[in-house]
Amino acid sequence: KKQERTIHFAHVLNNIGIISSDQNKFDEALGYYQQALKIKQDFYQGDHVDIARSLTNIGITLGDQGKRDESLGFHQRALKIYEKLLPAGHIDIISSRSIITEILTHHEKYAEQFPRSPSPQRTNHHIPPTEPFDITSSRSSRSGTLEERRKENEPFHFPQRASTSIQRIRSPDRPDLPFSCSHMGETMGHGEQHAESLPRPRSPQRTNHHIPPTEPFDITSSRSSRSDTLEERRKENEPFHFPQRASTSTQTIPSSEQHDVRSGRGPTGEPVRDHEAYEEPILFHHPVSETQHRADPSSHIDTIDYSNAQADALYNKGKYEEALEHYAQALQAHEKIYPHDHLNAAKIFDNIGKSFKNQGMYNQALMYHERALQVQYRFHPCDHIDSAETLDNIGHILSVQGHYHEALDRYYQAHTIRGKLCSAEDICVSVSLDNIASIRRIEGNYDGALCCFQQALEIRQKIYRQDHIDIAKSFNNIGSILANQGKYDAAFDYHQKALQMQEKLCVVESVSFAETWNNMGHILSKQGKYDKARENYQRSCEILMNYYSSGHVCIAQSLDNIGNTLQSQRQYDKALENYQRAYEIRNKCYPPNHCDVAESLTNIGNTLSDQEKYHEAENYYKQALIIYESFYPPGHEAIATCLNCIGNIRFSQSMYDEALEYYHRALQIYEKFYPFGHVKIATSLNNIGNTLTYQTKYDEALGQCERALNIYKKLYPAGHSAIALSLNTISNIHHKQEKYDKAFQYCQQALRIREAFYPDDHLYVAQSLQNIGTILTDFGNCDEALYSHRRALAILERVFPPSHIKIARCRCHIGDILNEQEKLDEALHEFRQALTIFEQIHSTSNVDVANTRRKIDNILNRQWNHNGTAGQPCRTTEHIDGRFRSSEI
Repeated sequence: KKQERTIHFAHVLNNIGIISSDQNKFDEALGYYQQALKIKQDFYQGDHVDIARSLTNIGITLGDQGKRDESLGFHQRALKIYEKLLPAGHIDIISSRSIITEILTHHEKYAEQFPRSPSPQRTNHHIPPTEPFDITSSRSSRSGTLEERRKENEPFHFPQRASTSIQRIRSPDRPDLPFSCSHMGETMGHGEQHAESLPRPRSPQRTNHHIPPTEPFDITSSRSSRSDTLEERRKENEPFHFPQRASTSTQTIPSSEQHDVRSGRGPTGEPVRDHEAYEEPILFHHPVSETQHRADPSSHIDTIDYSNAQADALYNKGKYEEALEHYAQALQAHEKIYPHDHLNAAKIFDNIGKSFKNQGMYNQALMYHERALQVQYRFHPCDHIDSAETLDNIGHILSVQGHYHEALDRYYQAHTIRGKLCSAEDICVSVSLDNIASIRRIEGNYDGALCCFQQALEIRQKIYRQDHIDIAKSFNNIGSILANQGKYDAAFDYHQKALQMQEKLCVVESVSFAETWNNMGHILSKQGKYDKARENYQRSCEILMNYYSSGHVCIAQSLDNIGNTLQSQRQYDKALENYQRAYEIRNKCYPPNHCDVAESLTNIGNTLSDQEKYHEAENYYKQALIIYESFYPPGHEAIATCLNCIGNIRFSQSMYDEALEYYHRALQIYEKFYPFGHVKIATSLNNIGNTLTYQTKYDEALGQCERALNIYKKLYPAGHSAIALSLNTISNIHHKQEKYDKAFQYCQQALRIREAFYPDDHLYVAQSLQNIGTILTDFGNCDEALYSHRRALAILERVFPPSHIKIARCRCHIGDILNEQEKLDEALHEFRQALTIFEQIHSTSNVDVANTRRKIDNILNRQWNHNGTAGQPCRTTEHIDGRFRSSEI
């Protein structure tokens, strides 16, 4: 009797600990759990499942406090006891292994705890070595940060406590009995009474409409009609997070060895990094039979646990449709034993929402997250930590949909909750700071974003040891912002620090490596180092393919990045091949009106435009525009970028009035969308100024271009390539006005910046040299002009294939100067080489072909007629920087 009263008291302490934990009083909860553990250890005098459950509760509470290293030790001790005393496949073993693998995966050391056999050899060729997923296309039609739609760190959120309250004190010589229906009914009844007795605080004000409760979950309506598995876009890494716990504080006490009721465990938000951790648990558990269901309602609990474990494993492998089926099974089993909208259902709603989100079905996802939030507000105080996590999930979806102000409001609500419950230096606060920074970055508020990311880094450096995977994430976040500010060297240093830390911490290359390689590729691409950038992108792609099938959306983004470098090098066919592969993947994975499908259409349109296939390019742009206008709210920057691209087509076709109309529409959107200023505003101003120049409206053009230059100087450090582009445009206007001194001055400034910013053989250096050559020719300084053009030709011949049109036009410039210098044989040689290229590219009626033939005829006539009456040569000089695309800035 005394012994039974003693162990009964331990169970009471455990239940009080659960209540304290649900009220976020983690220190108090730990005290109760530790008292219960000491009593059990004294009582059992050896390993016992009851002791393991107390160890689990302590581990979960430490995890809630962000003390993952300490938490890991308790979970590992519990697992050893479970594996010693329980049969293989027992739910406690599965749950314990799942928690441990989540923590280890977060540390990138899963392979150390649970070694895996090497993956089979892949058939694709080896990509030589070259890394949070900011995987954004450098020519993306969307904002550079949606490029990052990566909401990286969400708070750790562990499963339900191993409640020992639903236990009977069994006789040492009598076996345990299964749950009875009466126990289950008693448990549910007390739980509901407890919930009703608590005051229901008012929920915080939300701007969203109230979303009515969803109908019973019908998986057939959620599945895509496509046969391919819907995959996730990883530009948005979501956080690690564990399932929710439920209070069982007012329940009768059955046997101390009877397993406790657990809520379903939700998927981690970052599937790429965690999917391995979920492959193991799925092997140990088997579904309960229909006979068990009929005989024992408690078997529904097994169904919930099993279905959630299956769903989590599928989710983290990117198999979202299949995961939804299992979450639906868990929800159906849950509704059979719990009241409608019971607290434990909130986590299943959240998991269903995440699965919908990763299929691009954002409205359905939002509905389930809102329903989860309603349930949480009903059972918890409005400032409960679970509500903060759900608010983050809602914010992620609103951000992807372009509702940035609403998303920021949700992130601030979550931040306020965490600020009340946690210390200012708690790890969960850093999660909110990262989320807020992501929106500020999208809005172009780079200083504000950098401030938040730096605060998050400071918190992580205080909490963790110096080398930790979360610190590497912060390095990557800061590096990405510095890159947005044009501080490429400093940004590259941060990404390298992240990579070094990842290499030190990780046994194998995980997806976090891919993110860092990708970020470094972006910087190299911005610096014009396209070969090195492509090596980084290919390395990133290889890592992703080791985790995912070739049809995953993360692979599509990598293909876009590789295509961008090929397009920058004018390897259009190869670029187009990569863009089309990315389009096919997205078209299978997402609904047809998804913004990522539009991004692929825009990239294909850009390539066709560069190939001067303007009609085809415009068709792709218009398809993308229709999608953007249906997907985003009016006034989104992606719509403006698409309008800008169509304006470029009109400009290239010399339809200047229509081009101006598109450019002005784009500018109006950009100015509203980016209240802090943005380079895309400057790009639109440059486009307008350049078009006005061709309409000979030089004063208006100069005003627009000077505004653009001021924006570039404000946003970028001195010496940035965008400043050089703006200087070049202003030089062109002065040249058209025959103000050669000013034109030469601006052009020289642009050349100096480009020579310092880019490699020696970069195309933009050649462009500045050609423009200087043209101005010097008009000055009458033919020798220096010839020198500039020949330097430009040498670069163009290294950059382009021999039959490229830019090489032909540069040879025409050189031929013009030689002709004026009466060096007729040399001029004739240049014109004939140019004509050979033009005839390979164009029909015989093309203006370039006709002009070059006329020049050749003029020289031949002059050679045949020494009096020189056959006419003077006609130059075909042009300014290379004649048009601008926002994605090139």
